[in-house]
Amino acid sequence: MKATLVLSMILCVLAPASLRAQVPLTINHQGYLTSDAGAPVTGTSSMTFAIYNVVVAGAALWTETQSVVVTNGVFNVYLGDATALPDSIFDGQELYLGVKVGTDSEMTPRIRLTTVPYAFASGRDALQTFKWFQDADGDGFGNWNVWLSSRSQPDGYVADSTDCNDAAPAIHPGAPETCDGIDSDCNLLDGYPETCNGRDDDCSGIVDDNMVGPLCPLQEGVCGGSRMDCVEGGWVACTASDYGPDYQAVETLCDGKDNDCDGIVDLYVCDDGLPCTIDECGALVGLGCIHSILPDNCVIGGLCYSTGDVNPANECQVCNSALTQTAWSPRPNGTSCGVGGTCQGGTCLP
Repeated sequence: MKATLVLSMILCVLAPASLRAQVPLTINHQGYLTSDAGAPVTGTSSMTFAIYNVVVAGAALWTETQSVVVTNGVFNVYLGDATALPDSIFDGQELYLGVKVGTDSEMTPRIRLTTVPYAFASGRDALQTFKWFQDADGDGFGNWNVWLSSRSQPDGYVADSTDCNDAAPAIHPGAPETCDGIDSDCNLLDGYPETCNGRDDDCSGIVDDNMVGPLCPLQEGVCGGSRMDCVEGGWVACTASDYGPDYQAVETLCDGKDNDCDGIVDLYVCDDGLPCTIDECGALVGLGCIHSILPDNCVIGGLCYSTGDVNPANECQVCNSALTQTAWSPRPNGTSCGVGGTCQGGTCLP
């Protein structure tokens, strides 16, 4: 079947606000129904009405089914008689009425609802009252304990109810807070979180305390987790002390750590300065710094000697690398020494 829209309207006029009458929540809809051949229909038909906020498809915001009397094609219904119309859908958005007869598909196009149905919202707003809170100190924030209900804002009253002292205009949410024992900003705290500014922001009695500084530039190796210090109201550049006791600007330790914080462990070799040694870093195998003495050499008292070199302080002792490379070895007994003496057990005897 086919239907032609004749008229859709609200069957009501808003009552004066003072009467507070309930606005009828129905819409008078008239239409013209014909058969597929174009002949006007007479009889009773089951019709389903739905309201959408889109022209096609979409989900219905409201729907109802009525048994409608049709005479020579003309029918008249009150939308909302079977299922109440929710006034919340009349909020200024475009709305469209869909009509379906029996088991037929919904007719197209949908019918655009015009201005009159939005009287629902107007009726609602005309009757609505609001809660207003006394603002005795005129700071724009009201006392939640003192209020009245009204459609319009009374003098000396505001919508905000968050003032914690309505007798002091300097005390309200967002007001500057100081360490004076007064809750100036209505947040139950006397002071702000501590910052590095040379002030006692958190009212602890200590200036610039309990703060976590920004990370230092170097974070690899032994420098991991190091942070800047707050000094005289400002964050200062990181120093060796901030990086910890294992830090070295130039790495010389063979300790298995990245001492210079460049991301590489034990890059540098610890040179003992002796020409008769080979210097190696054995930290990766737990050996620390290794100074290997070259063959046919001795290191005694921090000095290099070659095999056969005599101890300058004892002519009966020599460097004998075959026996030891780190101490003097005795010369053979009977070796001549001094004036008519001989070496016995590494000592010159007469």
